[in-house]
Amino acid sequence: MKRKRTFYLSDDDVKYIEDYKEEHNLPSKNIAFSEILNEHKVKSELPMQTMYEFIAKKVSEELESTLKDAITNKLINTLKPQLNSLKFATNSTNKDTQILLELLNGIYYKESYGAIPTIDSLPTMAYEMSKEYVEGKIKNKHYKNSNTLD
Repeated sequence: MKRKRTFYLSDDDVKYIEDYKEEHNLPSKNIAFSEILNEHKVKSELPMQTMYEFIAKKVSEELESTLKDAITNKLINTLKPQLNSLKFATNSTNKDTQILLELLNGIYYKESYGAIPTIDSLPTMAYEMSKEYVEGKIKNKHYKNSNTLD
């Protein structure tokens, strides 16, 4: 270690060195000053790219936390119409399945196993009655769930 040269420091600088010495439990102001210089040297040797990456990471974390709710709401609003379309398609399939079950029940009840034409070619009175019954049932259920008739 070399003998110190004369430095002129402001009162604030001397106070900073003294505070640093006490905070880090160092035996002298000379060691505190040396530690401050070493810290400065290490920090100044950090490449700028590393600092930019650190700052970018912190900014992205902050943006993620603040925009998370906004992005989630936007995603829900975007997907909701598609999910509703899927729901309506499922309801339609459910309606057709219920109609089919009603018809099968009627056939087995009467135990009349004659030729059964397709619904498209010759819808029977039983099919029409079953369809009206199931549609009414679905409307009532929808009305109870949403208080509308749509």
